[in-house]
Amino acid sequence: MKSNYQALIPYLQPHWRTIGLALILMAGFVGTVPLIAYLVGQAAELIGAGDMPGLWQWVGGGALLFFLRGLLQFGQDTLMAAAALEMTLDIRQSLYR
Repeated sequence: MKSNYQALIPYLQPHWRTIGLALILMAGFVGTVPLIAYLVGQAAELIGAGDMPGLWQWVGGGALLFFLRGLLQFGQDTLMAAAALEMTLDIRQSLYR
């Protein structure tokens, strides 16, 4: 007897490119986490030194980083949702044939 997950594999295979791209975007999103820690460390040093002009450069970099993270997360969420909806449609079509 097949498990429920094994039964879904045939429906997953046609969408492997979409899911693969979503996983790449997710890895990019996760890869930004160490950059956040680095930015916070640099900002703390600049605040301690009283270097406000330098701090504003790092704040701008942080804003760009969070914008990039948002794009990566949006892309991953959108692609995974598209694959899930297509798989659901495929399952429904196979059930009602």
